[in-house]
Amino acid sequence: MSPRRTALLLVVVGAVLFAVGTVGWAGDNVGLVLSYRWMDHPLLLGGPGLALVASGCVVLVRTTLRRVLAALAGTVVTLAWCGLAATYVVFSPGVDDEYSYRSVEDGSLRTMVLIGGIVDPIWEVRVEQRGRWPNHWHSVGCTASLEGLAWRGRDLVLDTETGDVVVPIDAEGRAGRPSGPPAGVALLHAC
Repeated sequence: MSPRRTALLLVVVGAVLFAVGTVGWAGDNVGLVLSYRWMDHPLLLGGPGLALVASGCVVLVRTTLRRVLAALAGTVVTLAWCGLAATYVVFSPGVDDEYSYRSVEDGSLRTMVLIGGIVDPIWEVRVEQRGRWPNHWHSVGCTASLEGLAWRGRDLVLDTETGDVVVPIDAEGRAGRPSGPPAGVALLHAC
């Protein structure tokens, strides 16, 4: 294979890797389940993708000055992206396996609980709507007190330090108005 074809292949593969990492990162913010499970890796996919694109561009450019400029620009952009992505990875919440993956009886809804916070833990409770592609998640809310979680029919019951908060969930996975002790309901807020 000629160096030019190899360089074009590097650019295409790098662009695909970068696109997958970027779409995954953005997809999580709009509620796509597939994106935060499989594609939400902006550092692991986006960084090498940009490096491949930059390497391919350096080979494709003909003059020495332009190669140096392409290498410099590619390095700066790749390092800036990796710094931004590393910040996201370090400070983004992780999945709390203790409360996640609990399904309603018919399997159409499932919980996903993320735990974050730098000093004090904060749990974000999400409900995944399942059975249609692409699956989406909807935020139930965030709380600083989560001691348990269970389904009671179509209602999601959050056990907080002040008592059970019952949140009705519709068929799409959207949360209704929570009920329970006022102090418990007050602990559940928008994220």
